[in-house]
Amino acid sequence: MRPNRTSISSLALIIALALAPAIAAQGFLRPPRAVPEVDPWVGTWHGTAEETDANGAAVSYPVHFVVAKQDSRYTARAEAELMLRDDSNRPVTVRYRGEFDGTLDAGSLQLTSRRLEMEIVETGQRIPVSTQRIVASLEQGAFVGRAGNDDEGWASFRCQKENAAPVPAPGPGPSPMPGPFPGPGPSTTAASLAPPIDPMFALVPGADGLRAPENIRPGTRMTFWLGTANTVGAAGRSTVHEDPNGPFRDENGRSLRLDEVPTGGAAAGYQEIDVIAVTDTAVVMDVRHYDGDGTVQPPSPGSVTSLVCHPSGCEYWVHPHVLAHLPTGERDGLNIVRGQYQHNGRTFRAVMIQVKSSSSSSANVYDLDTGLQISFSATMRSSATRNEFDPSTGRYGPATSTDSTIVVSQWVHVRALNLPWAQTPLPTTFDGRTLRYQGAQTLDMGVAPPSSTPFQASITIHAIGGGLTRQELVANLGGNVVRLESYSSPAQFGALIVAPAALATLRPGQEIDYDPVTHDRTVVEHIGPDVSGVAVVVIASRGRGGLRRWVYDARSGVLLEGLTQQQFGQPVITTGLSIRLLSS
Repeated sequence: MRPNRTSISSLALIIALALAPAIAAQGFLRPPRAVPEVDPWVGTWHGTAEETDANGAAVSYPVHFVVAKQDSRYTARAEAELMLRDDSNRPVTVRYRGEFDGTLDAGSLQLTSRRLEMEIVETGQRIPVSTQRIVASLEQGAFVGRAGNDDEGWASFRCQKENAAPVPAPGPGPSPMPGPFPGPGPSTTAASLAPPIDPMFALVPGADGLRAPENIRPGTRMTFWLGTANTVGAAGRSTVHEDPNGPFRDENGRSLRLDEVPTGGAAAGYQEIDVIAVTDTAVVMDVRHYDGDGTVQPPSPGSVTSLVCHPSGCEYWVHPHVLAHLPTGERDGLNIVRGQYQHNGRTFRAVMIQVKSSSSSSANVYDLDTGLQISFSATMRSSATRNEFDPSTGRYGPATSTDSTIVVSQWVHVRALNLPWAQTPLPTTFDGRTLRYQGAQTLDMGVAPPSSTPFQASITIHAIGGGLTRQELVANLGGNVVRLESYSSPAQFGALIVAPAALATLRPGQEIDYDPVTHDRTVVEHIGPDVSGVAVVVIASRGRGGLRRWVYDARSGVLLEGLTQQQFGQPVITTGLSIRLLSS
């Protein structure tokens, strides 16, 4: 998988960015005890990494390092988070965490990973990663370098030390304080919002000119159950790492420690796909992830990404005309089969699309009548080389094993949302304006006072047409600056702007929506003045696993305050983000 540009919708974009560093607050980024900060390398560093994706576009994402020193050796803990698309083109949030060690050589810090894993945030799945290196230097007090390897490529990074004065990057670059996108930005119209057609769907004559099917309209919600598991080929065996405090010593006098390779893991949750806008050339959707499916953990609302696809279809639905005319048969790893499919006591006329390669296989099953995805399954395999210990010989050396990841998704429910503001036109006065917010991301482990990280964001709004807007966001969480795009429309939960005329029709206690799968209930919580006397409308969505609250100015319709909370685990851990409008 390689990074791909993914947008995040409105307030959910802010939330998704802010929840990323929760691991840092849990202690992952705390320096080891009894390591005094005796040189400029040692400490906690935050910044941004950049690399080039498969399409040649630059991708940036936040990174964190904790560097410590014992004797002449350095250790570092590292974390990075970015948006990717998996082998089935599904948007996922991936967090990398690793431990590195090495030495300082001629002013350059040379570190090699001794433990590194990739976590898919939406599912909790963790996958070991091949050996990576960090090569860094200090430039005017900034921690600057690159991370990666020659086989998979390198990412460059630039960080500043926690609690240190900001160190500007040479030349133009991201500022520690968020501001609008540089320049006016490219204009987007309904006609210019035209994503490319899937090459497979292009096999059908005329598919490129199709418009979205009748059942794919603003307000359509599709819900899927999603489960994932991974197995580690080296599970149960031990890997060897150099460690000055390790209990073992080899024939060369090096201190070592043994770590058992994890057996893998599994997780389950839901995906909600909300259609928020349909044009002649595009369908715009919100993809919301829920951690937990209610069997072990209550569904807890997680990240939301925006997905823009061609009217002929995407991974979650395909135009029935395309399904009816796809050529059947097997060729070049692609197999298309028609038949009947049993699901939840129903029999569907179905089309199955199988894709196979040397390292993965997947199968999508679609309802021929509606085009909705009924089932999805995929298996991905990767080879990992680890420095393993052989107890039969007492020696260690590199060994390669195969790790596997299994993903299963099944259709659960489809319905039409009936949001009272969905059909009311938005004010045009916000076109080209920038909204600025500030707030804090918090983490409450239940055993100590909650931790808090300051957050700031600016969002510039560009009208596309038909109530659809494109939003350019610059966000700063604890010194990490990120720039992203999003889309918003009236047919959406948590939009930045709701038409004042629609807000005026609401009444206190009114139920806006109830979801039968996640059991989230959305109601009008308050109408009237807030503590400062401003007339507001407060809308809240509560479920067993979390809370989302939006406070709108009753006169302008702009979002004044937002709050999101996730609860998970035993004992209960609560993560949250609260924001408030500074200026507009």
